[in-house]
Amino acid sequence: MNSFSQRKLVIATKHHKEKVIAPLIEKVLGVECFVGKNFDTDTLGTFTGEVERKR
Repeated sequence: MNSFSQRKLVIATKHHKEKVIAPLIEKVLGVECFVGKNFDTDTLGTFTGEVERKR
């Protein structure tokens, strides 16, 4: 058992990346992943440039 076992881990994503990321992290760390519903990652900038990323 590692020090993260049985803990919850938030994945900050808006575009369903947790479907790929969560199973890997849960298996390795023994955590329960969930998505924060009130966090809009697009406010930090978008890959397509609609919202410019701040440097």
